[in-house]
Amino acid sequence: MEFAVSEVKNRAWKLTKKHGLVVAVVLFVIAMITQTLSMAGFSTQDYLMALEHGDTEAFWELMDSLGTLSGMSLLAGLLNVVLGAGLFNCVIKMTKGEMQNFDLSGFKMSVNTYAYYFLATIVYSLIVGLGTLLCFIPGIFFGVRLIFVLPYILDHPEAGFGDAFKHSWDMTKGHFWSLLGLMLLYVAFCLLGLLCCCIGVYYAAAMGYFMITVAYSMLCNDSTACEENAISENID
Repeated sequence: MEFAVSEVKNRAWKLTKKHGLVVAVVLFVIAMITQTLSMAGFSTQDYLMALEHGDTEAFWELMDSLGTLSGMSLLAGLLNVVLGAGLFNCVIKMTKGEMQNFDLSGFKMSVNTYAYYFLATIVYSLIVGLGTLLCFIPGIFFGVRLIFVLPYILDHPEAGFGDAFKHSWDMTKGHFWSLLGLMLLYVAFCLLGLLCCCIGVYYAAAMGYFMITVAYSMLCNDSTACEENAISENID
């Protein structure tokens, strides 16, 4: 199957029209849950009032609660990754036609899969972050070449941790510029989503999920030891 950005966009848009709204709602719910959890035990309003009235005692009491806030933020981050992994797995299954409509069965994965996904998220972020700090361009390069690490882990739970990085590198070989264009297109969709209030951003994010999974399915072939995954054509 020939890989082209226009083909990825068209297939992703069809999937988004069918499943995008529910994916956007789930993304919104995840964001609300994790944001609420991260701020639990800390009152922003009390903090601002303490500053406004010069109440140093109340101010330092609030500062003492920052340790709890940091712990809750870490817990919220972990929960965000776990819930995001489940949603991402559902999107992969919907892209492949293995799941006709969104349901929670996509969240039923082994502890090892969730652990690999969590570790891969950290490693990927570190590689891209360090590359960006060095000269910006390396960050973009590694971000594109390793873009399929996370979906590979979800799609191949039996594979080793390092396999995901190796296969993503192999799958993206010769497709750097097309995938970069796809990422820029996703950014453009997000900017348009900002013009449609917050829900527009989540719908654009849903479109981004499908663009990644469609591209992943199109590039997943025998030469990279992936299973031959066909994208479902039975899209209403």
